[in-house]
Formats: sequence, structure tokens, C-alpha cells
Amino acid sequence: MIGSRKVTSGCLLVLSVVVLLLLLLLLPSPASSAAVGKSNFHICIKNCAQCKLMYTSSFNGGRCARFCEELGGRRFPDCGRRHNLVHLFLERQE
Repeated sequence: MIGSRKVTSGCLLVLSVVVLLLLLLLLPSPASSAAVGKSNFHICIKNCAQCKLMYTSSFNGGRCARFCEELGGRRFPDCGRRHNLVHLFLERQE
């Protein structure tokens, strides 16, 4: 009986360590999520610049950059699809 308790407690210890390691590997770290946020922010700013080149003076690049800053790059304009946020930054031509 005593030998089986040692085996059982040893198995539980190994299982606990394995579960802990899996949790640490699978949970996103704050540093990696911050890096993704920075990456998306840069993509958003680059898209604003691309839209400014495409739509020239009718595109409000400053408003687009503020949008990127406020949302942290969670959403960004796609210049090829006007209905995808780009309309928020286009100014009417008179």
C-alpha cells in the first residue's frame, strides 16, 4: 500500500507540472499582446499613409492617424475597399 501511494503522489506531481507548463505556454503573455498591438498600430498608420497617397487631398490623414491611436490599431482602413472605414476620412469635394 505504501509503495502505491508513492507512485500515485509522484504521478500527481508530474501531472501538475505538465499542466502548469501547458498553461504557461498557451496563455498569451502581456509582452506578446503589446507587441501585436504595436504591430497593428503601425499597419494602421501605414494604411492611412497609403490612403492619403491614393485619395490625395480628399483624404484626412490626421483624422485617420488619430483613429489609429484611439483604437490602438484594433481596426484599420483598407484603401482598396471604400466602404471599409475609408469613408470616415474622406472629405467632400466642392
